[in-house]
This record gives sequence, C-alpha cells and structure tokens, in this order.
Amino acid sequence: MEVPNGRSNRLAEAPKATAPNQIWVADITYIETQEGWLYLAGILDLYSRKIVGWAMSERIDTALVTAALSMALLHRQPPAKLLFHSDRGVQYASGDFRHALQAAMLVPSMTVAVHLQGLKISPPFALVYVKKWPPSICSTSVSWD
Repeated sequence: MEVPNGRSNRLAEAPKATAPNQIWVADITYIETQEGWLYLAGILDLYSRKIVGWAMSERIDTALVTAALSMALLHRQPPAKLLFHSDRGVQYASGDFRHALQAAMLVPSMTVAVHLQGLKISPPFALVYVKKWPPSICSTSVSWD
C-alpha cells in the first residue's frame, strides 16, 4: 500500500518477524510532569517485544526520534534492510531522520498512524514502561545526556 510522498506501508506486506532485529516499530508518547510535558520516543523490536531504543525530551522534534534511533543502532547493530515502521509524523518524515535511516541501511515503512492494536501491542507501547518508573525520574530537571 503506497502512501503520499512515496512513503509505503511495507509492514502490511512484511512476513512475521522470526528473529530479533528484523522489524522495529517506533512511537512517541507524552508524560505530564509537575514541570510540564515530557516526550518519550521508543523503538520496539516486534519479535522480542523489547524496547531497543528510547529518548526523552521537553520537545517533540526530529532530535528526539533520532536520539532513540541512535540508541537502538548502538546497542543492537541491526543488519541492513531491517524494516523500520512508524507513523507519518513530521519527526519521522523529516529529511534528517530519513537520512539517518538511509545511513543505517534500514528500510522505512510508514502509515498515517501506527495501528499497534493489530500487532497486539497496547498503544502507546512506551507508556507501559513509564508507569513502572518512580515519579522522580519523570522530571524535566533530570539530565538524559
């Protein structure tokens, strides 16, 4: 299924993941803190159902999703042609992020919205992990560098 601007939903046609590092799905959620909103970008490996990369920021921008991708690439060192699926949010559709995917030799896949229900993942999947953290860690005064 082709979506506008040449971005395809390759996930819809992809075979089911049979091992880690074949398909990653990305999402962004937000957390209300006493100091304002905090945004969390996460990348989930569809086979292992583990978060392989994440980043937090006071801004929901390309730097946020690129930082999550950088963490995933550093820790997982995925093979070329891994399928990377996200929604068509401006963060994932930006030229900088598309270049990062291309440099890592990942295959982009996009839909209007990531329909995680069909993947049997509770959206937003990253929020499940946030709820387990102590409230003090969800403070914008904490440095994540």
